[in-house]
Amino acid sequence: MICAPGLLAGNRNTNGSFNNLTTNGNFWTSLQSGANAWNRNLNSGNATVNRNTNDKLNGFSVRCLKDWILKLEA
Repeated sequence: MICAPGLLAGNRNTNGSFNNLTTNGNFWTSLQSGANAWNRNLNSGNATVNRNTNDKLNGFSVRCLKDWILKLEA
């Protein structure tokens, strides 16, 4: 099995400020929840991945695994 690591790039808040650089990685999922959207959070201090909903105005990372998986199968 090949695992792709997540980059702990932090995030941009709704007010335009940045935080959690090098300690957290926030990644949008494709699912929405009303005015918010679901995301996954990686934290350098935890061995687990958290699932949360956040305001869509936050600047979280996006990962496209569909193309990555298709390339592995080719």
